[in-house]
Amino acid sequence: MIDSKLTRHHVYLLCAEWCGVCRAFEMPFNEAIQRLSFVQAHWVDIEDFPEWEDRVDIESFPTLHVETADGQVVFSGSIEPDPDQLLRLLGRLRETAP
Repeated sequence: MIDSKLTRHHVYLLCAEWCGVCRAFEMPFNEAIQRLSFVQAHWVDIEDFPEWEDRVDIESFPTLHVETADGQVVFSGSIEPDPDQLLRLLGRLRETAP
């Protein structure tokens, strides 16, 4: 597990129940994200929380949206459903956090 000395990040994975790619990525996402002590993960089904469509520009699924604890957006965009890529991206965001 990565030890955190930085502000906790909120990681939102925006998906839809009808999206097969999202459903297949849910378990790998949850397993990967548990390895990171500096994030709080949120799986968001936009069918249940449509306000996210107004808040984030969703071009495709899955869409990753990352904010610092104080609400500063540090990443928002579509990602490949690859746990290793997710971990590398979040690690880089942690390294560059203020």
